[in-house]
Amino acid sequence: MTQLDMAYVQSQFPGLTQDWVFFDNAGGAQIAQPALDRMVEFLTHRNVQIGGSYAVSQAAAEALMAGRRAAATLVNAARPRRSSSAPRPRC
Repeated sequence: MTQLDMAYVQSQFPGLTQDWVFFDNAGGAQIAQPALDRMVEFLTHRNVQIGGSYAVSQAAAEALMAGRRAAATLVNAARPRRSSSAPRPRC
């Protein structure tokens, strides 16, 4: 069995570099640096409405679909559109 390198894992979470222990629930979970980097990149370069005919909007749509494909793979969904991070509207 492979040993988990806890020092490496902890180094990936900027919020864990302090001398504190966080007993938060999942809503207060710490974010990994690679995920934070992707969010910052999206918000600074592709934070536009999806569905436009211009290049930045198309890049944003592709980034959204790439995220959906990754989420679909993670949860073994049949299609990327079956995975969503937004709540469903109530009727």
